[in-house]
Amino acid sequence: METAALGDEAPVLLPATVGFTRPAADWAQSAPALSQPHAPIRGRLGGYLVEKGLLAPETLRVALMEQTVTKQRLGQILVANDMVTRRVLIDALIELDPTSLATEFVNRCPIPPELLRQHQIIVIAETDEAVYVSTGGPEDVARFVVEDHYPGMEIEFADYIAANQDAFVEQIARNSSLLNQRREEDMLDGLLFDAITTAASDIHIEPKRLSYSVLFRRLGRREVVYEGNPGEYDKLVTLIKTRAALDIAERQRPQSGSFNMPFQGKFIDFRVECLPIKSANSREKVVIRVLDTERINPVLGKLGITRLDQWRRAYDQPNGIVIVSGPTGSGKSTTLHATERELDRLDLAVYSVEDPVEYQLPFISQVQVNLDKGMDFKNAIRSFLRMDPDVIILGEVRDEETARMAVRAAETGHMVFITLHATDVRGVFSRMEDLGVSKTNLKGLCRGVMVQSLVRTLCTKCGGSGCHHCHDSGYAGRTVVSECVAFSDDREIERAIEGQVWWPRQIDDAIGKTVSGVTDVAEVRRYFGAQVDIWEERHGPVPPRGGAMPAMLAAPEGASGRTEP
Repeated sequence: METAALGDEAPVLLPATVGFTRPAADWAQSAPALSQPHAPIRGRLGGYLVEKGLLAPETLRVALMEQTVTKQRLGQILVANDMVTRRVLIDALIELDPTSLATEFVNRCPIPPELLRQHQIIVIAETDEAVYVSTGGPEDVARFVVEDHYPGMEIEFADYIAANQDAFVEQIARNSSLLNQRREEDMLDGLLFDAITTAASDIHIEPKRLSYSVLFRRLGRREVVYEGNPGEYDKLVTLIKTRAALDIAERQRPQSGSFNMPFQGKFIDFRVECLPIKSANSREKVVIRVLDTERINPVLGKLGITRLDQWRRAYDQPNGIVIVSGPTGSGKSTTLHATERELDRLDLAVYSVEDPVEYQLPFISQVQVNLDKGMDFKNAIRSFLRMDPDVIILGEVRDEETARMAVRAAETGHMVFITLHATDVRGVFSRMEDLGVSKTNLKGLCRGVMVQSLVRTLCTKCGGSGCHHCHDSGYAGRTVVSECVAFSDDREIERAIEGQVWWPRQIDDAIGKTVSGVTDVAEVRRYFGAQVDIWEERHGPVPPRGGAMPAMLAAPEGASGRTEP
């Protein structure tokens, strides 16, 4: 049995009033005693979250109903269903019962075991923004050690429990030892562990005539992390194929598969693709996509979308079409996924079709494209329209029939999200026209467009000069650079198409992020190339970090209706 703090709660029936997103203030007056300020917490996680306004009663009711079936801890259910964030759960558990926290909340812990033992430091939990620690030594020393290994992270201190110190250090030491294991049976686990702990999105295993290379993709760029001999390659690929349930004897045709592995109290999924390479003695290239659903849990407000209020205004409508556009690898799916998380998924019936479904989101009906079974985008949307939908999300519009069906769905009162490949807002309308949807048809339906790309952000530890935290690259993250416009009526769309409306373009947003110190000119030039030169011809040299943008580009959000100069 779990502790009360972790949520071993009786299935209390609460009024069906709200979904995920409705503020606590909306129901505080009418909610039962459980949510009133004077109600006792009784050490219960659900009651505590409701009382603090962090969880709506209806959402708790749904989670408790699930708990009666799955017998999982309430905290696990709340995070898995995206009802509360990992950080909210950790804060609540620290407040209620810090002894209930275990290494399952620690994903990587880059602090060497000897330092943890020397300074009596326990890392209690990690989130994307913060690290929670306790220490039996001086707090300022612990802070210095933690800051050095968790650059740019908030540090929260909790009560130190000496009895947990040795067990924690031993667990971290066991995990760290995987990085150095290179016996054939352990090498794959070592590579997977290294990829997880260094936030690699993909592992590339590339055969050559006399050797093979292992490359990790981090922040959108590949780097070689290991070189080995052909005999080792054959054993490694055989092990990968075995885990992914692929045919180990088949080397002439592409194969796809998947597997998972336990890591810090959760499971990480890996998607495997094998492709025969002619120039490598009939060996195969293998790519493994790392799918850590807990790490990839995007928050819309943290993606770097500058005109976020425009985007929210666009999709916060009962019907219409909103479009996300950009090249492959520009983060379109992440933006859609983060937007989906802001929808009231209890109140709205949400359907999506993706190719493939990489991250599953609770209370969204996700369909994966399967051409062999006749499940493509157009057939999926045709089925959705018979399933009482409120919101339909199309991972990509590739053909005229799918585009026309998306328009038909919007015309019949649904909100439709789609993605395209176009490089600016006006190009989106031209692309839709190529797909058989006239600008006239879009005028009454399009609620907004966002075109985006991704650029790397400077390492907060070294400021871009290069250090061990950023693998000497100077960069330690990525941010969206975008142009976004929301439309209120047909006339606004018409003026945008005709070039009569000004809004900040992607290059303007990128330059603005160099001035604010988020990225640098070298990274912007790497991505945008000659567009930087054209920008400087129009506006002058790129301002230095901390400088001022040209007056027209520093205009407030409401100035987007000016005529293009």
